[in-house]
Amino acid sequence: MATALAGGLSKNLPRALILAYDISAKAAESFRAATGIRTTNSLDEAVDFADAVVLAVKPQNSAALFDSMGGRASSKLIVSIMAGVRISAIERKTASSRIVRVMPNTPALVGKGVSAYAVSEAVSGGDIEIAQGMLESVGSSLQVDEAMMDAVTALSGSGPAYVFEFIEALARAGEAAGLPYEMALKLSADTVEGAAVLLKRSSTPPDSLRDNVTSPGGTTAKALEVLSRNHFRETIRSAIIAAKDRSIELGSDK
Repeated sequence: MATALAGGLSKNLPRALILAYDISAKAAESFRAATGIRTTNSLDEAVDFADAVVLAVKPQNSAALFDSMGGRASSKLIVSIMAGVRISAIERKTASSRIVRVMPNTPALVGKGVSAYAVSEAVSGGDIEIAQGMLESVGSSLQVDEAMMDAVTALSGSGPAYVFEFIEALARAGEAAGLPYEMALKLSADTVEGAAVLLKRSSTPPDSLRDNVTSPGGTTAKALEVLSRNHFRETIRSAIIAAKDRSIELGSDK
């Protein structure tokens, strides 16, 4: 995700204004090769260089990162994409009061990400513009209350995985129905993409668009009957609630 954000930022900012640090020299080299952005082997140098510090580490590594940073970022805008790590914890650990907590998703890699973000009370309009500019360089962004972030994590943060699982299921079903797998995969991916674009460009709600495809007694109606009988919507709901509950658990000790 750091690579995706840096790649988007570098389209709008001179690369000389971006500096990255990774505790792993190998990861830093991969980042530099992918983005053309310079790196440093000193966390202190990276923090001192920046007006805005992006924290892009796994949440289980956050304690070590905060210990290493100390109070060095106390005057900085902090943009965190660490799942489950709450604004209050970041304020406490960095001594900064200007925090933007973000939940992005992986389509940012192709400029189609969606990022929800919440802000601390001290964040200014200018700070929000900086964060939005960063996030919208790789897709779209939406400001939410922090209380919604666990639900956002479950829906859009983890959502691409559900869509990939659905596409794979469609493709394998197409294969079982007699299509070559690669053909079935292309048909499945293009169908999902087309349906999403149609929904976004239409003022028609999804249930009406579904009904437009469904002739009484036809093939689509038969398939939807099977999905309903097997509790398709209830399964999706249970998955989202489980992911939300896990996000709450992961953040409870942060």
